[in-house]
Amino acid sequence: PSNSSSSNSSSNSKCSSSGGSNNNRLSRDEQVTWAKRHTATMGMFKVLHYAVEWLFPKNEETGTRGTAFRIANALFCLTAVLFFLYFFLVGLDLMGSAFKVLAGDSAGTLFKSVANPIAGLMVGILATVLVQSSSTTTSIIVAAVASEALPVTSAIPMIFGANIGTSVTNTIVSMGFAGEVKNYERAFAGATVHDLFNLINVAFWLPVELISSAINGGNGGVLFLLSEAIAKSFDPCEGDDCESWEGPLKTITAAVSKAILSVDKDVIKDFSVGSPDAELCPSLCNSVSKCVYKFHRKACSKFTTAVEATQCQYDEDGVVTKDSKKNKAAFIFCEKLADGAFAVNQTVLADAQAHYDAYKLNKGGVFYDAGMQRSAGGVSLVMSLLILIICLAGLVKVLNYVIKGSAERWVKRALDLHPVLAIIVGCGVTIFVQSSSITTSILTPLVAVGVLSLEKMYPLTLGANIGTTFTGILAALVGDSALGFQIALVHVFFNVFGVLLFYPIPFTRKIPLSGARALGRLAAAVRPFPIIYIIAVFLVYPGILLGISIGYEEGTAGAIAGSTIAIVLLVLLHVGAYIWWSRRGGRERALEWIKRRNLQYKDGEFKEDFEVNGDKPRRESDGSGTSVKFDEDTNADQVDLELADGKSDQVVIS
Repeated sequence: PSNSSSSNSSSNSKCSSSGGSNNNRLSRDEQVTWAKRHTATMGMFKVLHYAVEWLFPKNEETGTRGTAFRIANALFCLTAVLFFLYFFLVGLDLMGSAFKVLAGDSAGTLFKSVANPIAGLMVGILATVLVQSSSTTTSIIVAAVASEALPVTSAIPMIFGANIGTSVTNTIVSMGFAGEVKNYERAFAGATVHDLFNLINVAFWLPVELISSAINGGNGGVLFLLSEAIAKSFDPCEGDDCESWEGPLKTITAAVSKAILSVDKDVIKDFSVGSPDAELCPSLCNSVSKCVYKFHRKACSKFTTAVEATQCQYDEDGVVTKDSKKNKAAFIFCEKLADGAFAVNQTVLADAQAHYDAYKLNKGGVFYDAGMQRSAGGVSLVMSLLILIICLAGLVKVLNYVIKGSAERWVKRALDLHPVLAIIVGCGVTIFVQSSSITTSILTPLVAVGVLSLEKMYPLTLGANIGTTFTGILAALVGDSALGFQIALVHVFFNVFGVLLFYPIPFTRKIPLSGARALGRLAAAVRPFPIIYIIAVFLVYPGILLGISIGYEEGTAGAIAGSTIAIVLLVLLHVGAYIWWSRRGGRERALEWIKRRNLQYKDGEFKEDFEVNGDKPRRESDGSGTSVKFDEDTNADQVDLELADGKSDQVVIS
């Protein structure tokens, strides 16, 4: 423990409004190591140091810099946090746009591969991972259901899958803390608690929906029937003036991200419906005699065979008029005959296909001006990752300064919300930013630096899960189909009922928390583990299961045999792993190995691996012969200080 003068001096060198503590002062070797690892920023800090010395000289009597310094310091820290946070959000937005340009056609085409509930679940996961946004996936699903290209019963598992896929973003963000092991452990635990809750929720609701649908004669399960009853009162939005609402934060970040890359999400919706084809006639015609194929993207048709109101109009100079430029093209190439057969106009169909093939996923920004399409996605992805890494590093450094001393207690107190209030706050923030990925990605750094505990992040994450359903509701409300509104309601009920079922019960509430802590410890022991986890959970397993489902749907002997062999191998692999884990001492060996790895956070220094927010008795040693023992029987107001010479003392801690 340091004396009061050193403590006062320390308080004026931190981004904190009041005093800090030097109880955890670094040793000389640690300071040298820190300096070597941060040489890139040392020059900047020297400049800031001399500027502070000149602008805010110390009072010779008190040794402090006064109120002006504290105010300026607080303003500087606030500005730095907002700066890094803004460009962090820009990086997330740009990364999502890059993935959409790179894989938007693949994601949209995936929706046509749905043949059974397992395939639908896997498609929802893969599509969301590819476009890096569950909001985009649900909007596409709503549009596909509204156009009757996708049945509601087939879309429900896809909605479930989108919930799982959306958690990949903050898992990627957590990897930015790999340089500091303890922060890395907390960050990965905070990211994966979202994954585990969604997996548990799907593991419950998918069988419930399938079983209840089977009991109902295949006419829909619990969520289907409940949403159908409410959707009957749906009042559609009519006319071309119906537009989706965009949150204010999205508008602000889009000023930068869309200047680089702007994605036409309506093109992905067209992919989900599929290219104009005679096979679509039954779904297009339904009960009407003439069947209209409507495009989602706002681009008028240059073909005279299109519906007249959707054709491009030209001025005297031969330029497309502004009013007609954004008309959504529509073609009538199918006609239902009296005997139920369909007549197809091949000329109109060919023009519709040509209009479909003229799509551009990148519709604006500097790369669009340069004539770049798919390559723009690759360049933007690299740019977004660099922005995320730089902003994440800056944000964490500023937060580490801000939370020193009493400021840490203030921040923790502000985030110490009642679980119900935390769920409401998480929901409200997500509605505001229009993305649960953004909400959870902002929470992850707070967990990493220790400001927000895993238990406190959990309800905020659940609120984000509920808030993200607002996007689907908005997409449905600006449409003209009760079916689209119904599938959006399914998304709402799935998340709300999941929270009500699994969060209030202590046993089920602890499952994601315990699992996340275990994954965090594994990430601390094996640095590349998060990469393996992301590839396995979000790509390999969904891809294998989707392939097996498609193989069985093909119906050929070879496809069925291949799918059967894949299932057998998959089952044998997991049974073998289970036997090794539970019967052959695998669990004990793995835990012992992880423990040995976690005891070596720093070379030559003993640091015991504690729970992320645990309350077990624990002992730390900094190698100098002094250790601190936290007694389980006390309220942590006092600790026993055991010295190297065998003597002991007590100190009061705050």
